[in-house]
Amino acid sequence: MQKIPVLDSEKKVMKKKSGNVVLVGVLVTVIVVLIGVVVWQMGWLTGDGKLISVLPSSSEDKKVEASVYSAVFLTNKQVYFGILEDLKSEYPVLKDVYYLKVQEGIQPPTIDEDGKAVKAKLAPQQEVKLIKLGNEMHGPKDEIQLNKDHILYIESLKTDSKIVEAIKKYQEQF
Repeated sequence: MQKIPVLDSEKKVMKKKSGNVVLVGVLVTVIVVLIGVVVWQMGWLTGDGKLISVLPSSSEDKKVEASVYSAVFLTNKQVYFGILEDLKSEYPVLKDVYYLKVQEGIQPPTIDEDGKAVKAKLAPQQEVKLIKLGNEMHGPKDEIQLNKDHILYIESLKTDSKIVEAIKKYQEQF
């Protein structure tokens, strides 16, 4: 076989093309490594190596069903229970509203052998009551328009939760 002579200009073009291929390969490798580091740092991988979905898979994930009671936790540390509507609105509405009230029971003083009162050593007894909104002295309507900016998070309550059972028991009375 006869060798075909290669001109100097062709050698330069071939060298330049092979250099570009190497450069592109290095860039792709660096980009893949950077993406891997970001995914790892952000905690988007589970322990078994599966990628966690950062965005909801559908709009259904963002909905809170109207027939289900929710617990709404606010930035002022208050928690309200009720049926949440208009979640996409700037002012979602919570209807059929309940909240918890903690009351400290009065504990009688302990009497010693001489009949003198001594300081109680036990912690005060606490009673937690479920209160229906609307029964307060100022007579509010049984719904709250919430400022979406002040909602920390929302939990859908199970039908067998103690709160939902207490709500059902309250509703059976009326």
